[in-house]
Amino acid sequence: MQAKTIIDKLNQQLDKYYSFSELEKQYLLQKDSLDNEVGSKLKNLSDEVDKVKAEINEKKSYYSTLYEDKLKGIISENDFIMFRDKFNQECKEKEKRLASLEEQILEISNKKKDVNNSIKIFEKYKHITELTKEIVDEFIDCIWIGKVDEQTGKRDVEIEMNIIKLV
Repeated sequence: MQAKTIIDKLNQQLDKYYSFSELEKQYLLQKDSLDNEVGSKLKNLSDEVDKVKAEINEKKSYYSTLYEDKLKGIISENDFIMFRDKFNQECKEKEKRLASLEEQILEISNKKKDVNNSIKIFEKYKHITELTKEIVDEFIDCIWIGKVDEQTGKRDVEIEMNIIKLV
């Protein structure tokens, strides 16, 4: 009984994919939107990553010069410690920003991979008649089965897909 419910939900998604009007309205719009988003965001994020890396390198260069000034006696030990702490704090902040930017780039790249993986999965199947482990692994991330409703005797089943869901 539960396998039939899962097969029906998977076939609904496949039917939507192969319904070209639905595909054009939803899936391709999502893909085009994602491609536009990916292109502009990745460029902006990549530019900012380069900028932050350059700033970190600049700070490290300043620190090196500062250390040389301390060795030459141009600045005092106390001044060196104060500047060093300031540079270290600024570098930590820049490195946090860099990690955040790289995380955003990874997230966007993963979204793009999800779209491409979904296309491959949809194109592999036209209609599912039997639920196999391979199908479950490709389509389904998680299945949530609720408690039995005492009045109706039915239970809610929620399926989290590995694919982009077509509404």
